[in-house]
Amino acid sequence: MHSLEKSITKIVLDVLEFHEEEIGIHDCLENYGMDSIKFIMISVQIENMLDISIADEKLLLDNFSTLESIINLVKESKKN
Repeated sequence: MHSLEKSITKIVLDVLEFHEEEIGIHDCLENYGMDSIKFIMISVQIENMLDISIADEKLLLDNFSTLESIINLVKESKKN
């Protein structure tokens, strides 16, 4: 896992209060307590830590459904 992926995974796991071995990259995060409040906490922490801005139209709970979807969204946001 690359450092970007590790950083994102750490933020998500910290907010959801789980360990890395408990959540797979394709697992639905709603099954682990992801809700609108945690979604906002995660998106703000990611933007601050990586000094990026995720486009408002991309800030949807559906785009934060799995670790993989979050990582892909961040990679896309870093390109822009």
